[in-house]
Amino acid sequence: MTMVNPTNVLKNSRISLHPDTCQAFVDKKEVNLTITEFNLLACLMKNKGTTLSRDDLLSTVWGESYQGTDRTVDTHINRLRSKLGNGGFTILTVRGAGYRMEN
Repeated sequence: MTMVNPTNVLKNSRISLHPDTCQAFVDKKEVNLTITEFNLLACLMKNKGTTLSRDDLLSTVWGESYQGTDRTVDTHINRLRSKLGNGGFTILTVRGAGYRMEN
């Protein structure tokens, strides 16, 4: 049995992200995410309050060698918001700059 380290849990007002077990919860209900969606959400939550550009997110989540466009980020953010339901409202679009996770 894997023990969860509570100090690794990332939280905001609605979302709880458990990197040790790759689980995400919104209002204490588990949400099934792909590994890319999980990593994208983790990146936003680790940098809560900071606006991250699409390029920042691409290089962090997809890697430096990724050859796709920055629209990939927009598509994944939209899917992530949809899956997170009410928790998705904590991911803000910063027009012309990127995305930011709020509390």
